[in-house]
Amino acid sequence: MIKDKKENEDFKIFASDWWDKQGSMKELHAMSPTRMTFIKERISNHYKYDLNNKKLLSKKNILDIGCGGGIASEALANMGGIVTGIDISNDLINVAKNHAKANSLNINYKVSDIEVIKKSGKKYDIVTVLEVLEHINHLDEFLLSLLSVVKNDGIVVFSTINRNLLSYFAAIFLAEYIFKLVPKRTHTWSKFLKPSEILEVCVKKGFFLDKVVGLSPVPLLGKIDWIRTSNIKVNYIMSLIKK
Repeated sequence: MIKDKKENEDFKIFASDWWDKQGSMKELHAMSPTRMTFIKERISNHYKYDLNNKKLLSKKNILDIGCGGGIASEALANMGGIVTGIDISNDLINVAKNHAKANSLNINYKVSDIEVIKKSGKKYDIVTVLEVLEHINHLDEFLLSLLSVVKNDGIVVFSTINRNLLSYFAAIFLAEYIFKLVPKRTHTWSKFLKPSEILEVCVKKGFFLDKVVGLSPVPLLGKIDWIRTSNIKVNYIMSLIKK
């Protein structure tokens, strides 16, 4: 198991209010529209699809790694994707299954990890790894496994947190302890990743960088919205394409 077992246990306690937009996962809900807009744009740009097509991902096989309760998986399914969501938490997969059923969405949720998917031999057009890398042990092993399940000409999208003093101050000190945007001990600073560390592994396996942008929280009318920015020193999202 590559994902940190202790952190997985910590996330299980959020299962009960995962879909409460004012609950423990409120920042994931707030970030989701901006993340999805980026994903839509990169897919549209790469495959030359009409960006305004509401079923942009039709017939595309998508793997959402570390799907949790299904926030990203449902957004991808609503765009027409054939979505498989995996997580090692049985509690969170049950939350995801129940919410998808209640919203008449056909999503293939599995209690599984990337090693199992790799061994199955199945390949995907699009792989999303959103707010997951910063919770992983043995990063290189994890990256090599997930890159191996991407089809040729496929896309992988990572959303994670950079590692520097600013990210410690913003993502841990301010977000967890001062403004309480996320629960305490959600993050471990030493697990934050510089984009170059991800790229080093990906380039060796035949991927090239498509685009990277920063994600930044902005207070708006009593809530937090997220916007894209050129500053990638804290949160960032990046897409890579397999040659």
